Amino acid sequence: MPINPARRRFIKFGAVATTLLSAAAPAATLARSVAAAKNGAGTDGYVDVGVMLRYHLSRRAGPPMVLLHEMGMNHEAWADVAAGLERDHTVLRYDLRGFGRSEKFTGSVTFDDHINDLTALLAATGLTGPVVLVGAALGGALALKFAVAHPGKVRAVVALSPALGAVSGKPATANPSADAMVRDGPRAWVMPRMADPEFDKMKINPRRFADFVGWNLANDPHSWAATMRMVSAATFADVYGQVRCPVLMVGAGGFQGRPVASIQAAAAQIPRGEFLLLNAGHFMAYDSPELVVPAIRKYMSRV
Repeated sequence: MPINPARRRFIKFGAVATTLLSAAAPAATLARSVAAAKNGAGTDGYVDVGVMLRYHLSRRAGPPMVLLHEMGMNHEAWADVAAGLERDHTVLRYDLRGFGRSEKFTGSVTFDDHINDLTALLAATGLTGPVVLVGAALGGALALKFAVAHPGKVRAVVALSPALGAVSGKPATANPSADAMVRDGPRAWVMPRMADPEFDKMKINPRRFADFVGWNLANDPHSWAATMRMVSAATFADVYGQVRCPVLMVGAGGFQGRPVASIQAAAAQIPRGEFLLLNAGHFMAYDSPELVVPAIRKYMSRV
């Protein structure tokens, strides 16, 4: 059923409000829809931007911050990091198209699609001023692309082990991993990787590790495969020099799949770029929030 922009569905679950919005809804309606985010409450909801996006907004007096997750993950993975940042920031986190509880898709996807999604979501939630983008892996790549496309909307970028396209620096013409994802499904891709020592820290808490595995296995293989192809076909050599805002590029010392040296080299090409190495895994926002939160807070205190 199409969403009537003049109406919203508002249901309270304890301290959290769930809202169904249209990106075209009037500003006054949208402002009322996030009223529960004040005084410690948050807003959970959906926004229709052409695809339905699931989001969570905690509105505070501080500058707005948007958290962008990795492939296979969702906005819930940011919960501990968000809790540490909400003291000083309005924090918006959402499930990227194709992941979590956001709408899945068929066919291909582009970074421009994701940029348009975020642009519409910011408007729908009333975050009109410059935002800080904190992105992990895929989310870090999106943050950099968005900063180039909309420089006036971005105050700073923090990119955690960003997925900077093809390792060779040349767009990939084939992606066997994406083909396998469609053919065999997420389980065949995810489960063999869980034996990697990178996940040992996460396994200390069995419930937390089970959530991580469950989120990954619950994903749609076609949306995931299309996203893999998008990332492997991307190049960033022409992006770095165009980013005008301050950027902190963070390497994951506990992850061998993305060379720290390549992230450090990318940071050197960004006019206001800096590099930081954390002794954490690729999914550092989830497995090492105690390292990520202080790093972000320290960086934001001086930019």
